Parts: sequence; structure tokens; C-alpha cells
Amino acid sequence: MLDELAVIPDTMTDSELVRLLQTGDKDAYGTLLERHRPTAVRLLHRVARNTAGVGDIIQEAMLIAYLTIDDLRDSNRFGPWLCGISLNLWRNQLRQQRWDQPLNEVTDRSSRSRPESDPAMIVEEQSKNKSCARWCWRQWAICRRERATPR
Repeated sequence: MLDELAVIPDTMTDSELVRLLQTGDKDAYGTLLERHRPTAVRLLHRVARNTAGVGDIIQEAMLIAYLTIDDLRDSNRFGPWLCGISLNLWRNQLRQQRWDQPLNEVTDRSSRSRPESDPAMIVEEQSKNKSCARWCWRQWAICRRERATPR
């Protein structure tokens, strides 16, 4: 039984592993995930305010990567591709949370006289959101550069 299991050497490149995975070798996928999952987890921990759902996002990203491996254009870019899928899932989750917010909660908040309704505070909050988005993109670019350097 043990002779049937294929052992994937650590010296194989991502490109070779992706080709093996596309031909049906599931062990290659495990090796790819061992290499690139920690980077995707670190990236999401950096950008996510609530880190409780990071594990679910990563698990879904890994499933999507497995199911759509044929869509990967550059087989050397599996790590950045997994990070991109993870970030997109995180963004979608944020959008969904905003849409799931009850309407009465939104109207209650806007009808009260609070500093949030002050135009200066709104502008300040928008600038914070833009700087946060720029920071997220910078972290994603760093992740891509780390993966681009040969091992």
C-alpha cells in the first residue's frame, strides 16, 4: 500500500506541481498548499479586522483553487493566485456584511445627532477607508513579490 503512494520531492517547482495536479495527482496539490497556504493566511490576518473567519475564507479559497486549477494562466504563479482568490473572497464577505445590515439600523443611525453625521467626520472616515484599501493592495503586492523570488 505504501509503495502506491507517490512521494513528491520538495525540489519540484510550482510549475511542475501544477502540471501534476492538472493531470490528477492529488499529492501535488497537498505540496502546493503546504508551500503557499501560510502566506495566504498571513495576508488575510494583516488585512482582516475580524480574524475569526480567516480559516473559512482560506478553506474556500483552497477549494476554488483546486476546482479551477485549469484557469491558472501561469503555473509558476500558484501562490499569488491563491492569495488573490483569498483576498477576493474576503472582499466579497465584507460587501455581503454591508448588504446584510438591516435597513432600520442604517436609518436609526443616520437620524440621530451624532458626530458621524457631521460632514467633516464623514470625509475623514472616507479618507481612512481609502488609505486602508491602499494598505491592503500594498500587502498583496508584497505577497506577490515574496512568491516571485525563486526558492
